[in-house]
Amino acid sequence: MCISAEASFGASAALIPVGLYCVREAVRKEPAKLALAAIPLIFGVQQIFEGFVWLELGRGAARPDSPAALAFLFFAFWFWPAWVPLSLACFERRGRPFLLILLALGMGLGASLFLPIVTEPERYLAIEVVRHSIEYQIGAIPISKVIPEMVLRVVYLAIIVVPFAFSDRRLQIFGGAVLASSLVSQIAFGYAFFSIWCLFAALLSLYLGVYFARLPRTIKRG
Repeated sequence: MCISAEASFGASAALIPVGLYCVREAVRKEPAKLALAAIPLIFGVQQIFEGFVWLELGRGAARPDSPAALAFLFFAFWFWPAWVPLSLACFERRGRPFLLILLALGMGLGASLFLPIVTEPERYLAIEVVRHSIEYQIGAIPISKVIPEMVLRVVYLAIIVVPFAFSDRRLQIFGGAVLASSLVSQIAFGYAFFSIWCLFAALLSLYLGVYFARLPRTIKRG
C-alpha cells in the first residue's frame, strides 16, 4: 500500500467539505450531535498535518520535533480517545455514565502517550518511511514500561470503538467498520499502525455525511 502527501491532502480535500456539511446539518437538525458531526472535519485537518510530514520526509527527513508530526500525533494519541466518547455522551442517555468513564480513560491514556513525546521528542520519537507508509517509532515512554504495547493498543481501540455500541444501528455499523479497519491496520500494517489506522478511519468517517443527510430534524416540544 503506497501512501503519500497526495493521498493525505486528497483525503483532507474530501473530508473537510463533508465535515462542514455534517456540522451544518447537526446545527439544523440536532445540535447535541455537533461533536459527532465534526469528526470528518477534524480528520481532514489531521490529514493535512500528515501531508506536511510526507513533504518533510520527501526533503530528506522529518525531525522528531516537527510541528506537523507532533500535531498529527496529538490527534492520534490524545484527541480521538477523548473526543469519540465525548461526542456520543453528548446525546446518548443510555450508557452515559460508562461513556464518561471511557472519556476519562481516554484523556488519561492520551496524556500518558502524548506528553512524553511532545516534551522530549528527540528522546521518544523517530519518523521514517517503511514500506511506503510513515512509521512513527515511539521509544520506551514511561507507560510502555508498565503496560505492554499491544495491551495499550487494545485499550486505545476499545475506548474509540465501544462508544458506538450505545447508539443506534447506523452508528453501530460505523463503529463496526472502524473496528474492522483497526484489525486490518494492526495485522497488515502494524509497523505503521497509527498512520494507516487514522487514514482508514478518516475515510470511513465520510459515512457520517450520509448519516446526517438522513437524520430527521428534532422536534422541539413547547
